[in-house]
Amino acid sequence: MRFRSVLPAVVACLLGGPVALRAQAAEPPVPPDAYAVLRPSANPLVKAGSKVPVPTIVWEKVAVRPDHPRLVLTKETVKEFAARLARHPMRSDLNKAVEDRDPLACAYLYQLTGRVAYAKSAIRDLLAGRTRSEAPFSMTTPYVFDWTYEAMSDEERRAAIQRVWGDVSVDRASGWPRCSPYTGYPDDPLPSATPPAQWPPFYNWTFHDQDWARRYAPTLALLVALAGHAPRAAEGVRHYWEYSLKDAVLFLDYLRDGSYWQGYYWSVTNRVQEITRVLQYMRSGCGIDYLDPQKHPYVANMGRWLLYCSDPWAKRVIYNYGDGEMVNFGGRQYMDLLASNYIARDPHVEWLLRRSAPPDLGWFPEVLYHDTTLEARAPMDLPTARVFPGTGLVVMRSGW
Repeated sequence: MRFRSVLPAVVACLLGGPVALRAQAAEPPVPPDAYAVLRPSANPLVKAGSKVPVPTIVWEKVAVRPDHPRLVLTKETVKEFAARLARHPMRSDLNKAVEDRDPLACAYLYQLTGRVAYAKSAIRDLLAGRTRSEAPFSMTTPYVFDWTYEAMSDEERRAAIQRVWGDVSVDRASGWPRCSPYTGYPDDPLPSATPPAQWPPFYNWTFHDQDWARRYAPTLALLVALAGHAPRAAEGVRHYWEYSLKDAVLFLDYLRDGSYWQGYYWSVTNRVQEITRVLQYMRSGCGIDYLDPQKHPYVANMGRWLLYCSDPWAKRVIYNYGDGEMVNFGGRQYMDLLASNYIARDPHVEWLLRRSAPPDLGWFPEVLYHDTTLEARAPMDLPTARVFPGTGLVVMRSGW
């Protein structure tokens, strides 16, 4: 992994110019779960006296927790989700989904109530192959497996593992994930067949259009759910993190302010929710938290960036450079706001959320991510200009 030491300094050089942090970040203590550390003083590409902060980079030991649930919900957070549901306006939608035997709804309510009948209904659908969905935030199969695992018999677990493992896109012999088919370069090889000398160019192209989140999120969810149960699943989680996701989150730590860059031109249409999903799996499943708004603020700041680039009255994002063009408010942009404000809890972003909500909201993302008790505040008290130094962008509005 020697090539990794180059990335932070290269990104720092690319961003350049004034940044929000003007001094070198203090060197933090090395956490006990680290297996490799690179400090700025050991990085040959760090410029002495540079105003661009270069953090101490820690490669964490990736270990998926052995118990269930581990996808978003955990034993430590289930009471928090139950309290949110008790006061949520879409609780009736969830109850209706349970009445209709929606396996995701049944699995979720099993976790919150402990009623085994809900779990058994979801398990029957899982084993019958009736839980797959491509809808954002609703990759049903891994959630149903993870949330009902403890209610399964040994025979049901064996059958469920076999069925869920069939959906995983990895090389079964090595545990390496397959490259994204999005660009067709470099001919979609298996990472396990790529010589180490070719690792840097091989992995760098996965940054295009956030393939590391867009294409990897479904497989990562399956691998986290199956770790400890299917061969190479735990190795697959580690490979994803070490050779794709870690580089991406380091880059987001440089960006920090929530703005996006030309190569990620679809950031306002789905990407932030996909990034959030990936980082949620790492946090709930592995205890690696890159959603902490103080240490890693990119996702939390994205909602405020969207607010400044939007015309709330015409209900569209009016500044969306590159190939993205204008984006009318709708489900995709709303999901990004929802994902960002799940972390930030910004009253101004909550106001934009409520103005831009599509009519066909689903219970799943709303119940899991939307705290509707949060105050909604119109942006009239905000300055009409804001600098986003990560990408060198200044937004100057004539008014709100």
